[in-house]
Amino acid sequence: MKNSLDMPLAKRHKPWLLAAVAAGIYFVLSAIYIVFSSQIATSFAQDLVALENIEIVKGIMFVLTSATLIFFGLFILFSLLRQKELMIEQQRQMFVASEKRAAAGVFASSIAHDLNNELTILQYCVDEVIGFPALADQQEIMDDLKQSTAHIRDYSRHLAAVSGKDILTGMRSMDIAGMTRDIVNLARTHNKVKYCTVELEAPEALTVDADASLLHRSLLNLMINAGDATEGRGRILVKLFETKKSARIEIHDDGPGIPREQRAQVLEPFYTTKQDGSGLGLMSVKYCADIHKGALGIEDSELGGVCFFIEIPRKQEPSEQQAASSACQSGNLKAADASPA
Repeated sequence: MKNSLDMPLAKRHKPWLLAAVAAGIYFVLSAIYIVFSSQIATSFAQDLVALENIEIVKGIMFVLTSATLIFFGLFILFSLLRQKELMIEQQRQMFVASEKRAAAGVFASSIAHDLNNELTILQYCVDEVIGFPALADQQEIMDDLKQSTAHIRDYSRHLAAVSGKDILTGMRSMDIAGMTRDIVNLARTHNKVKYCTVELEAPEALTVDADASLLHRSLLNLMINAGDATEGRGRILVKLFETKKSARIEIHDDGPGIPREQRAQVLEPFYTTKQDGSGLGLMSVKYCADIHKGALGIEDSELGGVCFFIEIPRKQEPSEQQAASSACQSGNLKAADASPA
């Protein structure tokens, strides 16, 4: 056990007690000075004028001495406070640096999770090409291979961006309806989705300002999560529609759903109910919603399971893009996992 004498004085005693002791000492010393100096002045003064002059000099000396003591006392106090502030600032910078490293590690884990989804699709396509080289839709399979490879390169670009570069380099005006159709078709080749009944309700076109790579990762994750929740044999409904200011994408499934009391936990970092889960399934989705100043939520599904929705503002203001980029670079990344299997 640490000896109490080794502890700082302020920790061993309450501040008001220290202040009271200091004030009491000052009062006693001042009273002693006044009494004895008055007696000395009276003994040396020959008349009232001389006594008055002595009292004036005595008062000036008292004030000068008090001011000197106060100066050095405050100088020491402020010096200690300054050192404390510098130490706190150093600790804060070390904490921020640690948070950035932790955020980079979590983000890298999320990238690895999403790369695995793409590689699963790539593996399926490769198996199809090898097993059925003469299929009429071989060109479509090759296009899927090229598309997934391009997205893997995009993921690597975002991973490198954690080092401090602008995360929103992919922001552009895009047709989210066309992209959603492409992702639904691509997700149908994933092992957890290809035996599900997948339906899509979307307009012919819907334009938003967004990062296509981030949206691709988010929607693909949500569809794979839905397939996983239905054990790969259920029904998945993808809805895309326009609200007043946003584009809203809903991923419904007819799985067991998520109890309301667990939904907040699902959106927390590293939370998972799966035996083989990592708690990173929804990191890309939450990150995508945050970076676009959008929203991510969970609702009951009309299919009887759960509905994950993501809302992306149709128009991103330049100031919002810049603020979102700064927020990500500060290390304020948040993560969550998918629906329970």
